[in-house]
Amino acid sequence: MKNIVDELKKEQKRNLLLFVVLNLLFIFIVKTNFVYMIALNIALITNIFIKHINKFAKIALYTISFILFVLSIVAF
Repeated sequence: MKNIVDELKKEQKRNLLLFVVLNLLFIFIVKTNFVYMIALNIALITNIFIKHINKFAKIALYTISFILFVLSIVAF
C-alpha cells in the first residue's frame, strides 16, 4: 500500500512539473489565445489531482493537452 502511495506522489510531482513548464511556455513564448491555455490547464489540473485514473483517461488527457498546445502554436 505504501508503495502505491509513493508511486502516486512521484506521478503527481511529474504532472505538476509538466503543468508548470507548459504554463511558462505559454506565458513567455507562445502568448496566444487564452482559451487554449485555460483548456490545457483544466486538463492538466484534472490529471494532477485525480488520484486513481486509468491509463485510457490519462492518455486522453495528454492527447487533449497536446492537441491544444499544437492548436495554440498554429493560432500564433
